Amino acid sequence: RRQRQMCIRDSTEYRAKYKDAVRPDIADDEGYIYSAQKQPKYTGSADAQLSVEDVDGKTALKWANQTGSITFPVTVKESGVYAVKFSYEALAGGTDSVEFDFQIDGASPYDTASRITLSKRWVNKEAIKQDANGNDIRPGQVEDVCWQEDFLKDGDGLYGDALWFYFEAGDHTVTLESVKAQFAIESIKRCLLYTSDAADE
Repeated sequence: RRQRQMCIRDSTEYRAKYKDAVRPDIADDEGYIYSAQKQPKYTGSADAQLSVEDVDGKTALKWANQTGSITFPVTVKESGVYAVKFSYEALAGGTDSVEFDFQIDGASPYDTASRITLSKRWVNKEAIKQDANGNDIRPGQVEDVCWQEDFLKDGDGLYGDALWFYFEAGDHTVTLESVKAQFAIESIKRCLLYTSDAADE
């Protein structure tokens, strides 16, 4: 795996740099980094097992293994800071989460973006039982394979809102480089950024 390049050390420094940047609003049918219907273009590395197919009722880009990378062409109309939202399904088996490096124009904008995690959904394998003393016995967990939607968030827990990504107006690329990226993607979308951190206002 090639060495990561990062423009800024961490998300706090990145947020400070772009604190006063515009946060563009985007129509529901715009802002797609990937969508099988609205923006289907992508390029995969030779070692990534990729296909566009039906996955549990949705047309999706299926990444069947845990290696390689995918690059998407992106045209941005308005410079500003955006959130990024995924509609995805983590494939059964292999990993306890989906992990990848999110890059803009070939580089991770800051360290947290190089360690993105999307969660799997887990449910109890059976009903909660009790032992002879009346204490609950924690049941085992099994994967609940299903479609989920979530913003890219801070895995370090420093911020509770979506991660920030600045795009200049013009043409760019977004690359997902696998750490454990075994999942199906219905869409990736730039969205209006909201923040709950008063310090950023």
